[in-house]
Amino acid sequence: MSITRSPRAPRQPDHPPGLPAVRHCRRGHTVAVAGAALLAVLAASCGADDSPTATSIPSTTVAPATTAGQILSGTGYRLSLPIGWSDRTAAARNAGFKPDLVARKSGSYTHVDVILERNRGWTLVDYAAAGRQVAVSQLQARLGPVQQRSIAGAPAIGYEFTYSQDGRPVHSRQLNCFKGDNAYVITFTAYQQDFTADRAALDQILATWVWT
Repeated sequence: MSITRSPRAPRQPDHPPGLPAVRHCRRGHTVAVAGAALLAVLAASCGADDSPTATSIPSTTVAPATTAGQILSGTGYRLSLPIGWSDRTAAARNAGFKPDLVARKSGSYTHVDVILERNRGWTLVDYAAAGRQVAVSQLQARLGPVQQRSIAGAPAIGYEFTYSQDGRPVHSRQLNCFKGDNAYVITFTAYQQDFTADRAALDQILATWVWT
């Protein structure tokens, strides 16, 4: 597929072959459609020991667990995971993907990831629209309606989309948010059959989100 890039489009990060990790769109946008990529990465490690290995590349600072679960710190934010979730950022990075943060429900494909890049003067509306365009053109996704949201007081635009991954229906909920000089894309992904039961976990994560 040929995608037109502006002369100043950012370089696409390295990622495992065949995984649609980060996409470039018209007007130089770099848009994360991370669910499909991380689903493949996390599926390979499902059921494995969640503890970091000697070769892990951690990108988050883990504070002592609370009743809400692990507390993770990413670039410019902090959040709490639901009980039964764990940090999988190192596993994703070891597989060649470059998220800011990844967390997964133990024993499940359900996960949330955070991708960020520098805001190069885009509007939030255009940035979210580019993400929706990529979901359709590269994942053949079916899109839900756009919703105005906020994350810890910062304006955000959210939407849901469904697509097929290795013959299985997948459901993602994605939020685009600008804070300071950064553009954040937060994606919650689950198999379709698990999405309704697991979606409250994203609301819990967002409720604990603090900008730092």
